[in-house]
Amino acid sequence: MKRRRFAEKFAEQAGKMNRLLVGLLIFGFCLLTTVQMLLLQPQARNYLSYVHRAEGEEIPTGPVLNESEMHVSITLLESGPNPAVKILVNDQPVGDFRENPIFVPVNFGDTVAVDGTQVTGVIRFRLGSLPSNVDSDSLVTTGECHASVFCFGRLVRRAASP
Repeated sequence: MKRRRFAEKFAEQAGKMNRLLVGLLIFGFCLLTTVQMLLLQPQARNYLSYVHRAEGEEIPTGPVLNESEMHVSITLLESGPNPAVKILVNDQPVGDFRENPIFVPVNFGDTVAVDGTQVTGVIRFRLGSLPSNVDSDSLVTTGECHASVFCFGRLVRRAASP
């Protein structure tokens, strides 16, 4: 008699626990689906995802340089690699965005530009990791173009401090 009563109570408690676990599982699945749907919205993605906010920030890795070599990095923002976007140094193509960011060898007096004439739509980019002896005031560091050429400017040596 005691065993039967114990078995009934155990079965009743196990049934409650089973319903609770199934309910939690359904709630978790609904919550996961809702969050995934919210991530499709750009406004919500800024609040829900740190990775999205950090996207486009340059990771300080680049080629190993000798003291006589200079490189600048240019990052294509808001899109992945795009070989149709060309990098121009002194109006000559020196690379494209098959990789992002791209490191371009430069010298003082060179003019650096991005050629987006082969691309439809607006492309945004940022100039980064300038050598310490380059005057950053002579260059535009961010820009955008729509089927045109955007010029960052001419690389000028930083004036020596007195």
